Amino acid sequence: MVVIGFNISRQMRRIYVNDITHASAHFVIWTNTRAISTKLFVGCLSRDTNETILKNAFEAYGEVIETKVICDHTSSESKGYGFVRFTSETEASNALKEMHGQLLDGRKIRVKYALNK
Repeated sequence: MVVIGFNISRQMRRIYVNDITHASAHFVIWTNTRAISTKLFVGCLSRDTNETILKNAFEAYGEVIETKVICDHTSSESKGYGFVRFTSETEASNALKEMHGQLLDGRKIRVKYALNK
């Protein structure tokens, strides 16, 4: 499903594509399709999970070229999520399928494609 939104009087209205007769540059388009990528988001990480543990868990699915666990700037404690980048989309796809919902450091992790910002 594709949803198109536009801002009128500070209200966000959502209109389904089938109801649109005209489009303009002011529209923002959201879709529920995923963008294939080599970078994965990994959520629900244990506070004890570091980049080495994250890399070791995912390298069974391909060559991991980057891992990053996001930490609080003040306390340096993990915020409970991170990212893993593979050399290919196929490797990332396999890792996503196999690792989503698996236990890592005693926590059931969530894995999905990372969004580009």
